[in-house]
Amino acid sequence: MLPSGVNPVPLDDETFTKQASEQLQHRLSRLRPKMLEPSTKGILGVNASDRSRSSLSPAVMQLFDAPVYRLQLSCSPSKLQSISIKLPDEHDSHLRFLLEEAPSLFGPEQTIYQASFGPKKSILSNGTQDDANDTYSVLRYPLISFNQAAFWIGSIQLNQSGDGPPRTATQRWGELIPFSQSAVLSQGGTQDRHYNLTLSGLTCQLNRSTGWANVKVNGSNWSILENTLVNENLVPRPDVPMLSLASALDVFDDGSVGRAPGLGGHLLRAAMSVTDEGSHPDWKLETLADAFLWYEMESRSVLLDNDQAGRAERYKLQSNIDDYTMTFIPWILLSGLITLGVACGLTIGLSIDSWKVYSLRSGRLLDSIRLTADVGVALDKKVFEECSTWHGTRLNKCADEARFRYEANTRLNSETGLYSIGIRLRQISRPHD
Repeated sequence: MLPSGVNPVPLDDETFTKQASEQLQHRLSRLRPKMLEPSTKGILGVNASDRSRSSLSPAVMQLFDAPVYRLQLSCSPSKLQSISIKLPDEHDSHLRFLLEEAPSLFGPEQTIYQASFGPKKSILSNGTQDDANDTYSVLRYPLISFNQAAFWIGSIQLNQSGDGPPRTATQRWGELIPFSQSAVLSQGGTQDRHYNLTLSGLTCQLNRSTGWANVKVNGSNWSILENTLVNENLVPRPDVPMLSLASALDVFDDGSVGRAPGLGGHLLRAAMSVTDEGSHPDWKLETLADAFLWYEMESRSVLLDNDQAGRAERYKLQSNIDDYTMTFIPWILLSGLITLGVACGLTIGLSIDSWKVYSLRSGRLLDSIRLTADVGVALDKKVFEECSTWHGTRLNKCADEARFRYEANTRLNSETGLYSIGIRLRQISRPHD
């Protein structure tokens, strides 16, 4: 099972951070608009690590009573009080927006949210802002900022004229009142310029509930049968978003005019399947919230899967079973044994019958060529000519009555004066006509 909390995430490990960045980037590239579900309804996920999923037998079709959890956003319109900017320094290489919010339902005290906005200060330069105003009539950058378990989702508009957008209406959370601040000090040791910033958004928290459900398994695709969900209980305290850790990774640093750096810009562009949000100033806040919840679920699989001491659970499994029927037929087995016995008896009988044959006793190898040569020596040409004209019955009778024998043959070599000993086949009886 996946561990709870952010403590198991070793972001100080360079190897793990690099691998996590690559996996997060890959999963974000798979995001499509049709994959998003309303964040108010929530998303169900199986509480099992990727390591456990990969070790599951391919024959498993379904898991019964598997631990599952639901992530759900609880949001309300934001009431910001002030905005400030921090330039990159020796402690943090990112440009940061600090948002201070008045006390709300999520806390009796003021809350300060921090959002990373890439490492380049040039996005706030006068030249960049002039280019943005010349290219886009209205430029709303998506922004996501965090404060432990609370986070802020909304839009930010940078402008030189001080003209802010009108009130923003949403289908889920009603009307959002933009907050504008025209004198924002860029805190980096120098008071270099002021900006006109306008923000509107939501204050949110991440709720998690746990339960048990049946899971349909199809390879790496696991789908929860929602009608089987039982014993769903809400965790009392809000969860700390894993994206609060992932938002500081370098994978979200790139940006340009019309393409906001940071987590918000990358999420919105992936959710809308566009290359820049500047050409789509009417993008909806619901899209950004739904994409955030989807990516939060994906980031948990990446960042929490490293825990080696994850808690194990027992599952009831359903898998494919191939049934084989074996039918025992005695007479087939008996006939096979009888045939094998006959073959063994014939082999033994032929061996006993041929024990006087010289080739059997001497181990001489006989083949058709050797046998023909031996017969040709024993029989003269006339006999072969006569045999070729005989009837089959007579030819078989002749073969049955003819008797041959191998015997030693001594020959004198006239050149060396030595005798050589060989073996020849000699006919010892002739068949009767």
